Amino acid sequence: MKFKDESIQIAYDSLEQLKESKFSEIKANNNHIEGLQMENEGLEKEIKGIDEALKCLEKDFGGRPTTSNGPPSDAKYSNLSLSEAIIAVLNEHGNHPGLLVPEIIEKLKAGGFKSDAKNLYASAYSVAMSLLSHQKVKESEKLGKRSFVKK
Repeated sequence: MKFKDESIQIAYDSLEQLKESKFSEIKANNNHIEGLQMENEGLEKEIKGIDEALKCLEKDFGGRPTTSNGPPSDAKYSNLSLSEAIIAVLNEHGNHPGLLVPEIIEKLKAGGFKSDAKNLYASAYSVAMSLLSHQKVKESEKLGKRSFVKK
């Protein structure tokens, strides 16, 4: 669009550029989310394969082995998936205003949760957002940031 007043034209053009920039950011964020989702799908397939191997071992050797080297008794999240562990943390500690992702991670680690994830923050955030979209947890705000509360 063309305006007669140059200052209005400059403002208009600047807003158009800003709008395009925001669209580019949204596209980049969507690509990042898509990449994380594909990574999670791959991890879920690996977990299924591991579960199959565990079932074969249990079948061949008569149940789960018991060792004294198991997780300590205070490791309440050690045998849970990340999704299950986040839900458990929020059910126990997720009253309003909720927990920020770093606080969730702190509670997970204190409860014996172990992860091989390269970036546990990204994984926990992605899982928490998935739990939110599936209405298994609720969203709140704490210190101006997204937090998560129990359902």
